[in-house]
Amino acid sequence: MKKLLMVCLTIVSLSSLIYGVSIETHTVMTGEIQEKLTFSGSVKPFLETFVTSDIRGFVKKILVDNGMKVKKNDVMVIIDSARFKNTLRQCLSMLKIKKQAAKECRSDMERSKILIKKKVINQKKYESSETLYVQAKSSQDRAQASCQLAKLDLSRCSIRSMIDGYFVNRNVFEGQAVSSASVLGKVIDLNKVYVEVKIPENKIQLLKIGQTCKIEESYLAKVSHIDLYADNTRSFLVKLLMDNKDLRFKANMFVKGNIIVNHYKDIPLIPMSSLIYEKGEYSVFVAKDGKATRKNVEIIAREGDKCYAKGIKTGDELVVTGQFSLKDGIDVEIAEESRAENAEKKGK
Repeated sequence: MKKLLMVCLTIVSLSSLIYGVSIETHTVMTGEIQEKLTFSGSVKPFLETFVTSDIRGFVKKILVDNGMKVKKNDVMVIIDSARFKNTLRQCLSMLKIKKQAAKECRSDMERSKILIKKKVINQKKYESSETLYVQAKSSQDRAQASCQLAKLDLSRCSIRSMIDGYFVNRNVFEGQAVSSASVLGKVIDLNKVYVEVKIPENKIQLLKIGQTCKIEESYLAKVSHIDLYADNTRSFLVKLLMDNKDLRFKANMFVKGNIIVNHYKDIPLIPMSSLIYEKGEYSVFVAKDGKATRKNVEIIAREGDKCYAKGIKTGDELVVTGQFSLKDGIDVEIAEESRAENAEKKGK
């Protein structure tokens, strides 16, 4: 049995030497290809503001819920205002008193001005009346400021949206006690969104502001910002801006995309299936005059199942089946089906 197997192997080996190894080839044709930089990133709102309280108090009413659309200046949360109304009344009452006091002091100062001209009173008496007026006017101004502050606090019992957008991340309930700077939620604008990506330092020079890219294969975006400071991984933050009126993309979604950095035309295209990768280098076998010759190539760009590689020219016959068992200079025989297919391509 062993002898029979050895005889069969010997016959196959002699057949290969006489007739050549049977292979399938691909004729290199001219075409065009795009070099793409692929990436993944996160969706961020075009605008984002925190909904915060500027005063202390209890939440009386909530007019919005998660996902609700709001417009700029829409009231979203109402804080109980009884205490602030009472404070404003007190301030207004005090302002009346201060205004009357300032009015009386002004009248005294005007009389003193007349009397000093007639030399009825001395300079010191006049200056004293003037000082009393300045003090009374200053008290009036402070009371006026207190009224304005009380009015401001009362107005801020109605917490309003700073932008057009959608209310999210609700963190407030009726009856809840809130303090100054308490975060009650967010309003985000999603009509446009940013896609934030990290690009390594060896690729960042390929990008420029205004460059077009694709998100999830079909959505167009443009490079709007390239950071000038790399992070600890030597990558740069790049922001891509795109329209999102249909709200297809939500905040913090993970997305993939690509940026076309080069477009090559009228260049020889080779199938990815013809490539051999060994020891960090790419090579192919070219069939010519019944022999297979190995050539090292440099990959310039890839797209789908084809690529542009330096070292190959249009019309070369590349081995696409059987190349991994070949040696440089070995005799080969192109299969009839492959030969007919290549001839058809050349005819076209």
